[in-house]
Order: sequence, then structure tokens, then C-alpha cells
Amino acid sequence: MIPNITPVGIDRQFRIRKLEFTTYEVEYREIAGQLRIINIPVKIIEQPKSTLQGSIDEQPNYMIKAQFAMGFTNRGRRGPPSQDPSKGENVDITNYVVWETERAPWNEFIVAGDPAYVLRQRTTLTKLLLIKDKYTQDGDPSINAAIQSTFTVSKLEAQEAGLS
Repeated sequence: MIPNITPVGIDRQFRIRKLEFTTYEVEYREIAGQLRIINIPVKIIEQPKSTLQGSIDEQPNYMIKAQFAMGFTNRGRRGPPSQDPSKGENVDITNYVVWETERAPWNEFIVAGDPAYVLRQRTTLTKLLLIKDKYTQDGDPSINAAIQSTFTVSKLEAQEAGLS
């Protein structure tokens, strides 16, 4: 069950300190290439302690709204562009992905406040679906990805310029 979290809180300014794609190699029959995924925060809201039942953390709790982006560099078969490349039979090709989760980068964002905090985020692939016999406008195989993002929060040790 997903808890009902109302976006009530302080809309915090933030800036990107480090941002990298997580990359995977895909090798499935005649489909081969590099998959790149990233989940970029677009809004960070600090949740008031009063709204969090049982919270005893000294660190703030954040609600993060993010935009997911995916890119695929195709080294395999190409096909004619499909009218609707997002509709069709899904084939789970997750087992054909070379997992490099332990090498997934930690992206870092500096969140304004007094004190300021570092929000670290790691995005990993959880499922990769190929839409059978469907191709993008570039002729690449049509794929969908499911992801998971993990976050940590820590106090910023030294003040960095750019946020107040």
C-alpha cells in the first residue's frame, strides 16, 4: 500500500553537483547496444516533521519530483519506423542486460537551507521490456525501462557557493 503523502512543505532551491547516466549493455538476439538511464530531480520539497508520523531523524525528509530519461545506442538490427512504437507485445529482456548496478553512479544535489544538505541519488534498472517488432522513428528497437532510485541525505560539510 502506498502511503498518502500530501506535498506540503518547503519548496527548496537546489543545484546539481554531480550528474551521470547509469549505463548497461544489452545483448538480446539481434538487438545490441548501450542503455543509459537517469532520473533528474525537478522539484525538492522538505516535508515538515509534523506531517511525518514517528519520524525521529535529525535530517530533513524530502519529497522529490523527478523526470526520467533513457537513451539507447543501437549496435544491432534496425527496422522501419512504427506508427505507434509504444504499443505491442512486450518481451521481458531484463535477463539479457549486463548488470553493472554496483558501478551505478551516485548523483549529488546541494539542497539550500540552514544548514544545507547533500542529497545523493542512485538510479538502477529493474526491468527492461522490448516491444516486439516495433521501432522508433530512428529505426531503433522500441524499449521500455522500469527503474528504482535510492536516496541518502547528509549535512553539507562546507558551505558551497551558489545557494542561500
